[in-house]
Amino acid sequence: MEHIFMTGSPQFDTLDAQTREAVEFIVISCLDVCYAQTDWYRNLGAKEAEYLRIILLTAVTDYVEYTRTHALDKTHHEHISADNLFNLAPLETTFEITLENVIDAIRIVVDIIEDHIELFAPAGQEAAYVRAAMYFSREAAFSAARIYGRVAATRSIWDTRDEAFIIESLLNQDYSPSLQARIANFKWQPAERFFGVVGNFDTSNSLHSGFIQADFRNAILKLGGQACITSHDSYTILLVGMGEESSRQPFLEVMAELFEKIPAVCYGPVRSRLEGASASLRAAVNGFKARFAYPDHPNPMRAEDLLAERALFGDVDAQDELYDKVYAPMKREEHKTQILSTLKNYLFTSFSLEKTARALNVHPNTIRYRLKKSVQLTGWDATDSHEAYVLLTAIKIGLHKDALALMHQ
Repeated sequence: MEHIFMTGSPQFDTLDAQTREAVEFIVISCLDVCYAQTDWYRNLGAKEAEYLRIILLTAVTDYVEYTRTHALDKTHHEHISADNLFNLAPLETTFEITLENVIDAIRIVVDIIEDHIELFAPAGQEAAYVRAAMYFSREAAFSAARIYGRVAATRSIWDTRDEAFIIESLLNQDYSPSLQARIANFKWQPAERFFGVVGNFDTSNSLHSGFIQADFRNAILKLGGQACITSHDSYTILLVGMGEESSRQPFLEVMAELFEKIPAVCYGPVRSRLEGASASLRAAVNGFKARFAYPDHPNPMRAEDLLAERALFGDVDAQDELYDKVYAPMKREEHKTQILSTLKNYLFTSFSLEKTARALNVHPNTIRYRLKKSVQLTGWDATDSHEAYVLLTAIKIGLHKDALALMHQ
């Protein structure tokens, strides 16, 4: 057999040439034995076989590093984690290479190391190095079993392809019978309340990403909710069905610790039914994409706080919300409150109470009073720099839409 090696561990490159050659010899010998004595290895695809090489190369390299420190220490009982053995292999690897296969390969590696222990052990220390190989392999096998157990729990709840289809359909506002059939697996109620979450999950390898997703699922399940999760481009999307909860706050509180592991997170508003789920997902995705226009944004972010940035980059839902919930109420109340004209002057020209008061021929206290009333009417404070930008954007959208309506008339 021809073997092409890919470095699977950063430590491998730090080994001296003689030790690297010894590690490669052990791995090649193991794969040759696997090929000669097992059916499962011969049935692996080229990609899976290459990932197995990486896993074994990493394992033997880690053994070498372990023996340099602990081979002669009979009292050392460090628990060894095999997580890093899978860091360069995707989650799908565990579908093709079973735990039984991994244990089989570990056993073969240990036998070969024992037969060629002189490659690693100084003269007179062979027994200690064999004993270290036995201990290391046992701990690695236990750790691998834990890894595979978590993988099984992670992937047994939902079919990832169905979840990807559900999220994609909702983002595209496609409520076809195919979506309805897949949604049925979640047992969501007809009037279920939802909110979307989008974040930069660690997708450097899908095994680790899958574990983070499993943590989110478990946190949501504890509150009686259910999560539909998929990776999309360079980010991860969650749709949270809230069950009997009426507020997203309990979910955000239990997920707060998990959010700390993610560089950027945006969550959408609570909405009902599938149409609402679609709206919340779109808001979260567009808010996440628009976050760069709001450099000092908090983390996690509310999509509602990014209305202006979303509108700037073409989010029609955000534009409509700014018109309907911010501009339109001011326009309706203008004849009684003069809030709209006051904000236009204040935001478009000076951001100064005195200058706005002179322009409108009123006392500065009147401007101050109207600005306070505008907060009650719109929910946004013109004296806060970011909220002033939201109001400014809403007014510009309103003026533009009103002008278009007049033109069409």
